[in-house]
Amino acid sequence: MQQKVNGFTLLEAMVSILLSSLLVVFTFSIYKNFNQYYFIYSRQTERLNSILHFKQTFNRDWNNALLITSSEKQLYLSNNKQTVFYDFLDSTIVRKGNITTTFDLIPKTFSTTSNLANEKITEVELEIMNNQQSFLFSYFKEYGIKDQVLESLNNK
Repeated sequence: MQQKVNGFTLLEAMVSILLSSLLVVFTFSIYKNFNQYYFIYSRQTERLNSILHFKQTFNRDWNNALLITSSEKQLYLSNNKQTVFYDFLDSTIVRKGNITTTFDLIPKTFSTTSNLANEKITEVELEIMNNQQSFLFSYFKEYGIKDQVLESLNNK
């Protein structure tokens, strides 16, 4: 009498190895695509955070400034406590105040409009390039009676 041996045939083993290798290849390709999209998303988020950080910092300095003046590629924002300088270089924007901050943003255009009577800056237009995207910022400053009173008190 012959005894039946329990086991797998060679064909069954080869099919199971083929299916498991296809599963590994499929899983690896999904992981690779997910990882690639994650790094693309991370870089985009980092660039947008850089623009947002610049915008928040510049808005705060602009709103706190009592006097705004400029030179060719510089902007000076002064208040009672400090003067903040913005240097618009060819490949970066540098903010110098109590803390120096460098923004990895490319200023494409920088223009100012000033009051001819007292040379105070009343308008700034700034176009920033970041990864072939252009962002336009426009700021307006109206010097009211409050600013004039504070400025006269500071000059005494």
